[in-house]
Amino acid sequence: MSVLLRIRYTIPVVKIFPLSTLRTRWIEKLFVTKHFLGLSGAKVIGSDDGNLILKFLSNCEIGSKDQIVKLPFDQYIFQHVKIFGEWGGSESEFLSKKIHEAVKSGYPSSKITFIDMGANVGLVSTQTLAKSPHGVKGIAIEPIPVLVNALKHNLASLIPDSQVKVLTYALGEQSTTSMISIDPRNFGSSTLALDKELPDGNYFLEIKVVGAVEFANNELAADDLFVLKSDLESFDCAVLSTFPDDVWERVFAGVIEVTSDKGVDLSRLPKLLNQLDKFRILSWDADQRGLVSVAEIQEFWKSERGEIRNLFFSK
Repeated sequence: MSVLLRIRYTIPVVKIFPLSTLRTRWIEKLFVTKHFLGLSGAKVIGSDDGNLILKFLSNCEIGSKDQIVKLPFDQYIFQHVKIFGEWGGSESEFLSKKIHEAVKSGYPSSKITFIDMGANVGLVSTQTLAKSPHGVKGIAIEPIPVLVNALKHNLASLIPDSQVKVLTYALGEQSTTSMISIDPRNFGSSTLALDKELPDGNYFLEIKVVGAVEFANNELAADDLFVLKSDLESFDCAVLSTFPDDVWERVFAGVIEVTSDKGVDLSRLPKLLNQLDKFRILSWDADQRGLVSVAEIQEFWKSERGEIRNLFFSK
């Protein structure tokens, strides 16, 4: 590495303008500097079955110093975790807070299940359950083998005492098999939407798809309350709107990734909005400072802006 690059990475200095983002940019640069000096983030210590093995250099949001995680190399989650030791922190904080609220309201933790739909390598699951009361169960759903390998390792490494069932399929409207397009530059953007224009470098894999009703009948019959995270790469509306009413009646809170893209199937959006309208709090913010209406959610979801937002909701 050149002397100029070493100076760039080791001195936590950023441009002053724009002032609105100065604090955020300075904090990020500070993390980059600390990581370069070996003081934060994680370092690669090996590889296994298509994943890289990382060891945390200090205590961070995901885990403690010297804990081990597995992730496939890409330009998004892997690089972010390596430098910052963080991914999905605001979502996990919201979800665990809601689980605590449910327990305080009288629900036994043993009858609460956290459902991670589109679990990837499990970072939201591990952080959410690590901060939740003992006894809360988890269901992590992920169809891509290399991610499943990392997911199982990370659950065992970061939250070994938690009860998490890993389901190695994708959720859909109907049970079938399908081809999934995998983006090795961003595994989190892998999608079943094969009619979209896909970037060069993607590859395809045949996976099992289980319909939302079959999943609900097989996995969700026994518990009283659910808290969920849905990150299904534009299939969130189609899948969530297919869940039976009795499942929605037991959902206490959740986070949904809302994709406003022209390729998203929104034919069942009215049914989903009808379910969301039953929740007391709907917000684009994890801290829920600003509330939104179902009409505003509908407007954004149908806007075709090519934007993605997280919708936080709770009773």
